[in-house]
Amino acid sequence: MFNWIASLLVLFVLAAFFWPHNKSSIQEEIDSIKVNGKRQSLTSTNTDQLKRTNSFSKKNDNERVKSFRDADEFDRNIRSLINQAQKLFDQQNYTLPQSLNALKVYRDVLTLSPNNSAAKEGIENISTKLLSIGKTELKANKLTSANRILQKLISIDQASPQTILLTSDIAIWHENKKSSQLLDRADRAFEAKNYISPATKNALYFYEEMLKTEPTNKRAGIGIQKIIAVYVSRTKNALSQGIISEANTNIEILNEINPNHPEIFSLRQAITQAENNLQLQ
Repeated sequence: MFNWIASLLVLFVLAAFFWPHNKSSIQEEIDSIKVNGKRQSLTSTNTDQLKRTNSFSKKNDNERVKSFRDADEFDRNIRSLINQAQKLFDQQNYTLPQSLNALKVYRDVLTLSPNNSAAKEGIENISTKLLSIGKTELKANKLTSANRILQKLISIDQASPQTILLTSDIAIWHENKKSSQLLDRADRAFEAKNYISPATKNALYFYEEMLKTEPTNKRAGIGIQKIIAVYVSRTKNALSQGIISEANTNIEILNEINPNHPEIFSLRQAITQAENNLQLQ
């Protein structure tokens, strides 16, 4: 009986030992170690990456800080140059002395910062100021000085409105000067009684040349009317003295000067009447 019970207990122990069962807690622990090891590896990898990222970010931050500092210093330098140029402008050192003037400093700014609006505006102001000076010199008939100003404007920008305006003003000045000289010669010829001769050196020639370039010139128009008045007067005087030939000569001159002059017709009638009277005598 005892042996049978003992044999039965042995069978139960063996069955329990060899019977299949779920994964043991030891295996679970091993698997857990593997998983945790992988996690550890991943965490380590992430940490290394993070360290590298942090290191990279730190490097970038340093570079950015340096870049910001450089940019700030650059801006300060530009502002300093702009202020210096403005002071030179206020002192009227627009383009002189050559070693240090407003134009030079503004150009230095544009070399460093090609799109700097303050420097561009400063150069524009210099051109406008030079134009004003050039106009003033022309009004004072200081052509040499005005031409020097024009050369400065050309050196700044030959296509600028200021350069074009002063170039035009100088051209007009030359025309006016030429006109003035022509009219002066005409007036002098008139005073010398060189009304229609000698050729190309008489009052009528100079006045008519003036009207070719400036048809509405009042001084030339008045000058020609004065010459006409002289020959009207001479015609009448010749008639009053009975000098018909002289009257005819003067009336022909009047006809050459202005065939539409209103007194020509009446003077011709007077001459015809005088001729008839002579025939009746």
